[in-house]
Amino acid sequence: MPTPGPRCRSRSRPTSPPAVEIRHVDRGRRPCSPLDIARAGVLAAAESKLATAPTAPSYITACNALLAADSSGGPLDAALRLFRALPPAVHPDSTTFVLALSACAWLGYLSTGEFVKISASEAGYRNDIFYAKQKHLQVDLPAIKLVDSAEVTEETILTSLRKALSQHSSLQAQDGHWAGDFSGIMFIMPILIFALHVTGTLNTVLSTEHRREICRYIYNHQNEDGGWGTQVLGPSTMFGSCLNYVTLRLLDEVDNNALTKGRAWILSRGSASAMPQWGKIWLSVVGLYEWSGNNSIIPELWLVPHFLPIHPGRFWCFCRLVYMPMSYLYGKKFVGPITPTILAIREEVYSVPYHEIDWNKARDTCAKEDLRYPRSLLQNVIWTCLNKFVEPVLNCWPVNKLRDIALKNLMKHIHYEDKSTKYIGVCPINKALDMICCWIEDPNSDALKLHLPRIYDYLWLAEDGMKAQVYDGCQSWEIAFIVQAYCSTDLVNEFGPTLWKAHEFIKSSQVWCSLSRNLIYNKK
Repeated sequence: MPTPGPRCRSRSRPTSPPAVEIRHVDRGRRPCSPLDIARAGVLAAAESKLATAPTAPSYITACNALLAADSSGGPLDAALRLFRALPPAVHPDSTTFVLALSACAWLGYLSTGEFVKISASEAGYRNDIFYAKQKHLQVDLPAIKLVDSAEVTEETILTSLRKALSQHSSLQAQDGHWAGDFSGIMFIMPILIFALHVTGTLNTVLSTEHRREICRYIYNHQNEDGGWGTQVLGPSTMFGSCLNYVTLRLLDEVDNNALTKGRAWILSRGSASAMPQWGKIWLSVVGLYEWSGNNSIIPELWLVPHFLPIHPGRFWCFCRLVYMPMSYLYGKKFVGPITPTILAIREEVYSVPYHEIDWNKARDTCAKEDLRYPRSLLQNVIWTCLNKFVEPVLNCWPVNKLRDIALKNLMKHIHYEDKSTKYIGVCPINKALDMICCWIEDPNSDALKLHLPRIYDYLWLAEDGMKAQVYDGCQSWEIAFIVQAYCSTDLVNEFGPTLWKAHEFIKSSQVWCSLSRNLIYNKK
């Protein structure tokens, strides 16, 4: 048994009662059993007597009586000493573990308490109520209230610090990390919904409860003017408004006041044709916008020599890993299934009939709420050349043979990204795009089947509804700072189990192997 750690509190307990003297012991009758002596209150004598009869049928019952007596009136150290001294052949019952855990909680012996919990689990009591209640062994330290004239002593600071660390330790997940809400971007959930809709897995992955909570989150963050922002606290934008409006409709939300206000906001500011580039790409994928209304994202660019500065492998990782599947979708001109809901949305988010929209004009249209900075003359020249000359040439025979080669090359890199991140992706944006690309390549592929369960890694349920996180988490980053904070308090001996679980999480998060080195630019 491990030795108990330092005490974490100075909570007062009743003093031990005086020993009860046994005045009449009839030596002609059978000897007093350990159980009889324990019930009589002679704790030391009972413990001594118990040690001489480890195989007695009533051994564990007598042991529990001793533990109860020590816990209620005797020294708690004696209770833990008795628990640690149990012979290997003795099998403690749930009462034994409850009493031992109670003693640990009183004394603040967290490391010993964790050992008792592990022993209880190994003995088959993991599902017992007492075990569940002791999942997070907390120290009930007294609250410290200071007045202006009070002197702040070292003991006061340590008590407050222990209380804070104890509370923080109780929030630790079973695998050692601390979970937290890392959301706030309003277009993450829509693109995950779009990916599930396109691949026909929306109802498979999301239950009725999921859908209800996702809708509640979107409704909760609708601005008073009827639109939605790109971020939860931001002003309404065409990007945020269109994506969230379409999401609600794909989740089978029908006409209501919120949707009416949202649609009015979109139509009053130029309709969905005034979305920025990313929004137009996503609407093209689900069938609400034509690919001819997008600026060219030529996949052949990934075939140029890597030493050239224009090679996408030299781009920032988030930039290239998002535009890589986008260029695949653009090269395929992929459009998802045109369902009755999609046809209805086409009539709702445009101010003119869908077939009458001038897509060439829409290509360069952007709502003022979304325009961060006007395009320069050089940018206009580059986009004009790509749209008017480069893209048409690349679609002509025999140059169009390059497109098939480029698309196959892109899929190699998409699979590399999926495998190296275990189908989570560097962020939910490229994860959703990669999932669609895998479905286009093979709707029954193993890659798609591995993608679907990782959707849940991005979902977070909070008081305002279900949201999608910006990343699947930054646990390794945060846990490193948390461990340093614990170590800086000089109280590490009192929070050994917490730090041990954190250490195990860090070890489990370490990357031990790498994939093929042939696909170089994915790793930079």
